[in-house]
Amino acid sequence: MDHLLNSDDPPMFGTSLREEYIAVARTLGLSPAGLRDLACNAARAAFLPRAEAQALIAEINTVPLPPAGP
Repeated sequence: MDHLLNSDDPPMFGTSLREEYIAVARTLGLSPAGLRDLACNAARAAFLPRAEAQALIAEINTVPLPPAGP
């Protein structure tokens, strides 16, 4: 099962997509690569034509990950 994050109504819930990613990273201990996987899952689940979803995933995968911690 693929998991993804979203922010349906930021003003109503007092959050943003950025804050959701930070919260899940802290709560679940996700690495930057794990967060990137969530973003790619979201692109796959979006109502986009396949080519656009694949282009978005390719763009997400170009973002450099920070070096691994100590």
